[in-house]
Amino acid sequence: MKKIMLPLSICLLSAHAFAETKVGQVSIDPFVGYTVPDSKRIINDGITYGLNAEYRATANWAGQVFFNQSGTEIEGDPTQSDDHYDYKKYGFNALYYFSPEAKVQPYIVAGAGNAEHENDNETLLNLGGGVRYFVTDAFSINGGLLASHSADDDLDDGLASLGVAYSFGGKKEEPVVAAAPAPEPAPAPAPVDSDNDGVTDDQDKCPGTPAGTRVDSYGCVPKKLTIESVKLNIQFATAKDVITETYQPEVKKVADFLSKYDDVVVDIEGHTDAQGSDQYNLALSQRRADSVKKELVTRYNIAANRVKAVGYGEAKPVASNDNASGRAQNRRVVAVMQKEIMK
Repeated sequence: MKKIMLPLSICLLSAHAFAETKVGQVSIDPFVGYTVPDSKRIINDGITYGLNAEYRATANWAGQVFFNQSGTEIEGDPTQSDDHYDYKKYGFNALYYFSPEAKVQPYIVAGAGNAEHENDNETLLNLGGGVRYFVTDAFSINGGLLASHSADDDLDDGLASLGVAYSFGGKKEEPVVAAAPAPEPAPAPAPVDSDNDGVTDDQDKCPGTPAGTRVDSYGCVPKKLTIESVKLNIQFATAKDVITETYQPEVKKVADFLSKYDDVVVDIEGHTDAQGSDQYNLALSQRRADSVKKELVTRYNIAANRVKAVGYGEAKPVASNDNASGRAQNRRVVAVMQKEIMK
């Protein structure tokens, strides 16, 4: 009894062992078989020889090109050489393997092809199944049953086959492994207020404040807010936009303020008196504002995007245009800059 059970156990274990099925693998499968033609044909059963070339597209699916030939006799007197009958089949089948990682891999097969015999051709539709047993990763035994239906003559033939295949190439399809969940982040530590001023250390810009001192939201002692400002006032000759040397200190004063506070921007306003047309005065006032901006940018290296020059023409007089003194005051470029600082 033990002598019987030991080989049986080995067979069962080998049937469930794993095979190295590879995607892209090619199998060359010569076989021998036995063809049973439709009873309506005038030929006898016969031995069949053939060759399959199979490509494993995925672990489960494969494509197969097949060719086989049967040499049989026409029903009657088999001793007559003229009665010998060649029957060739070729085409393409698709195979689906149910256990692609096992040594024993059952499959179903379906496809189409062509049959040649005598001076005739038939279109075939194939359906069947089989089992492939991998002796090693490279060699396998393949047995199958295939029914071929002639779409032209409505005839059905059967083929039982057995072959030995050699497989090569391809790459093993790795199983998809779900990513491990990310670990839960550790809870953030509670905020600390080291100097007990009511502002936690991560927000405190003035650590070490004495206990009991009144602080602002940044943990600092409030400072007094003051405003520092600079005014610009440059006057021009009638119909002119040139800055005279008399007013260069005014330009430098503005440049020094902008250099000191690099977040300040300035609006330069150009104006004219009421002599001339509105259109002429608007253009003249713009040129006067532009000349001050150019001086700041080219002589004092102030960034152009911090200086905006706008001309208002005669629209904003500061004195009467009915006398020379008032008109002189109106021919001007002005600006006011201010900066809030803590002291």
